[in-house]
Amino acid sequence: MPRHLGRSSALAPFLRFARLGLNQAAPTVNLKIAATNIGPLVPITVSTMLPDARTFCVDVDLNHDGRFEGAGELGYATGRFDEAGTAELRLHGLIDGRYRARVRVDGIDGETVSAIQRFELLPPRNSHLPVSFEVNQGQTDSSVLFLGRAKNQMVYVTQNETVLVTTTRRAELRKEPVDSLAANPIPNSVQFATRFRLVGANS
Repeated sequence: MPRHLGRSSALAPFLRFARLGLNQAAPTVNLKIAATNIGPLVPITVSTMLPDARTFCVDVDLNHDGRFEGAGELGYATGRFDEAGTAELRLHGLIDGRYRARVRVDGIDGETVSAIQRFELLPPRNSHLPVSFEVNQGQTDSSVLFLGRAKNQMVYVTQNETVLVTTTRRAELRKEPVDSLAANPIPNSVQFATRFRLVGANS
């Protein structure tokens, strides 16, 4: 057997080991979450080196049992990578407490899972309290199911959409007003409505 073939055969196990070590040292999916977050939203960053990765799922340990097997824990949130293989999104709907989260990505070689990240969600500050909603019992248009009140804003939830109405003083007006559901506008002011609908939602 030629001598150069013998050297290649002897190096093959070493090269495979070196490639394995390189892959273990550089995770292909990364999840970044701040250790402490002020509710109600938790911003996260996901990145990947997988060339075929398009979407990902975020699993959250909701019942704090150290596993991702409870109701709603698998696929708690989903996202899509940009061309650079990164994505940013915010987790919502969590109550105060400590959590564990991970990311799963499906690829050609199967599922890849990130390292588990731990984070804590603290109550929101007084100036950032979430909006409280109330059942519409004649307070506004009959098409509204629920409404929420905030400073200079109203939120209306109908069967098909959510409408955010912002009241702006005429002196601060910068754009054309649109229709709104508000019944009692503030004097010398104009109201703007922003409508949100979920694509493909079942009413």
